[in-house]
Amino acid sequence: MGQDVSRQECEQVKHNYRLESDELDAWVRVFKRYAGRGQMDLRGFLRAFSGTGERQENLEQLFRVFDWDGSGEISFNEFMFAVLVNSRVPTRIKIKYAFEMIDKDNSGFVELPELMDLVYNVSATKSMLLFDDEAGFDRRVVEETFRRMDTDGDGYISFGEFVQNVERHGAWILRLFDIRQ
Repeated sequence: MGQDVSRQECEQVKHNYRLESDELDAWVRVFKRYAGRGQMDLRGFLRAFSGTGERQENLEQLFRVFDWDGSGEISFNEFMFAVLVNSRVPTRIKIKYAFEMIDKDNSGFVELPELMDLVYNVSATKSMLLFDDEAGFDRRVVEETFRRMDTDGDGYISFGEFVQNVERHGAWILRLFDIRQ
């Protein structure tokens, strides 16, 4: 659990959004990257969503919408609502968060083992649904996806490569995160 996100709030989010423990841990990690003291202020929110192509005034409006109590800060629960539930959050913002959740070491790049971990950490049922067969997860699919998304062949997928290629070569990744194209 997050050191600045209370256990009670984590359990509430886990229950409300039907998250597995590993999914919750990943979201806590993403939240903590941009939040201080268990809360995310406007500055952290703008940093979190920078690079998504969304205009700053739109992000400021989103922040005000999700700051339910008007405190000037967004709790972990408010953040999760913004990311997972509200359809007003643009797809490109959800794609940025998908990238950050996969990038477990916060290097700014996705490596093949991180992409493999993503698939290993989803439930067997969800994996079978994504890969449309009884066998579920197929390592070759992930390796081929990685190869196609790593357009410069350096062994890493940058955020730019991820955004540019995820819809074309990694649609199954978007389905893992329930991101609609």
